[in-house]
Amino acid sequence: MVTSMKSDKIPTSKHRAGGDSRGSSKDRAARRRNLLRHWGDGTTCACVYCGMTLRDNGGDGSGKAEPDHVEADKILTREEGGRYVMPNIVPACRRCNLARMDRTFAEWCATVGVDADALLAHAAAYRRR
Repeated sequence: MVTSMKSDKIPTSKHRAGGDSRGSSKDRAARRRNLLRHWGDGTTCACVYCGMTLRDNGGDGSGKAEPDHVEADKILTREEGGRYVMPNIVPACRRCNLARMDRTFAEWCATVGVDADALLAHAAAYRRR
């Protein structure tokens, strides 16, 4: 009789324990590429909050991204049960991503004057290509 050892499996970078990790650098790079495709033309997209044109240009290894580097901002935070999955993230510039702080998505959208419902609908429409 063969027994399952599922509980003894070591989490990989793709499936980390708890499911709330940002993932490996490859996971984050893939997420940025998907944001650029879904929200823009594949090379650039706009910050959903301020409209700045964003690119995937922060891979120099220094940890200091350019101001126009695309970042994934979670709609639902980890505390609200949100994960880094495409229907739960939107592209944001570093300034807006940091300025949101602990505000909910709806509160932050109201603060900067963007339509939260339209952004939620666009995020939910993500389909893998």
